Parts: sequence; structure tokens; C-alpha cells
Amino acid sequence: MRKTSTQGSTGLLIIIIFAALVVLGGLLFSTGKEEQPPVTDIATPPQVTTESRKMNIPLRSLGDSLQIGEAVLREIEGKTSVTAIVSKFVANTEQPLQILKGSCTSQGELAYALTNLQQNQNTGTEATDLGVSDTLLDVSYDELLAREPLAITVRKTAEEGHISVACGEIATASTTTQVEITASTTATTTPAVH
Repeated sequence: MRKTSTQGSTGLLIIIIFAALVVLGGLLFSTGKEEQPPVTDIATPPQVTTESRKMNIPLRSLGDSLQIGEAVLREIEGKTSVTAIVSKFVANTEQPLQILKGSCTSQGELAYALTNLQQNQNTGTEATDLGVSDTLLDVSYDELLAREPLAITVRKTAEEGHISVACGEIATASTTTQVEITASTTATTTPAVH
């Protein structure tokens, strides 16, 4: 059997396919520009994994940014690790990444500042147009999920910190049960946003 380097290639292929779906979805369902851009519906609700104390949160493109990605919350020694990767990152910039009170369509005040997204420095087979961030919050996983509601948002730049380009909602203690029920009954349906 011929052995190939598929781990990096597979990850890149998944990101490219995901980005293509977002672009296609954005073209098919685009609307007029609003003060707070609409959420592009491209993924299923956040997945909560109780045995590993980890949550994957899809970061959906807002407006016409086409930036998508994923944030992962993990419990580490009584603290919460937040790791994020976002596509379409512009080289030589830093994009603020934050956890806000509220939702993607109704963003509130800052709950936690995260490490800004920076260009992926991996020079291997992975894409360099990816923004990455890794933050260890001095708050327990349970305490974070007890706050409600919360959303992770990616800002355009530090100078344009009022503009969100991607966002994902954190399944908090009150929404976790709803997410699990929704995922088991209609995996492709996302609740309407008003």
C-alpha cells in the first residue's frame, strides 16, 4: 500500500469544501445589507460532548465576509481553553476574537476577551490564509456554560472592532438540552432568527 500525507490534505480539503458551500449559500440566499448582518446558515447546532468536556462551535459568516471557521471549548484543569480557526484571514492583520453576552443577531457587551486571530504559522501542507487563536480563560467550563446566552464573534480588525465578520453561539446550560433535542430531531434545520 502506498502511504500518503492525508492528514493535512484532508483537513485543507474539508475547509475548502466548507468555504465553497458558504460561498454558494451566500450567493443563493444573500439579502440587502443591514446594520447587523444576517447569519449565514451553514452548519448544524453546536455539538456538546459530555464525556470529554468539549464543545465544537461553528463560526458562521456574517454579511459578505465569507469568513467561516470553528471554535472549540475544552475543560483543562479547572479552566476553559478556547481554540479557534477561521478561513479567509488577511495576512499581516490581527482580528479580535471575543465572547460576548447575547447571540449572533443580538450582540451584547464583552464577557471575555480572547487572543486575537493571527496568521497560521504552520509552513507544512496546511493553508496559510487561516487565522488561529488559542486562549486559556481563568473560568471553569461549568461557570462559562452557566452564563447565558453567549456568542463567540470575530471582528473585522482592531480598528473596525464594531464590525463582526463571523459568529457562533455557545450552547449554555439552558440551551444545551434544546440543542441536543434539535440535533436529534432535525439535524439540518436551524431555528429562525428574528
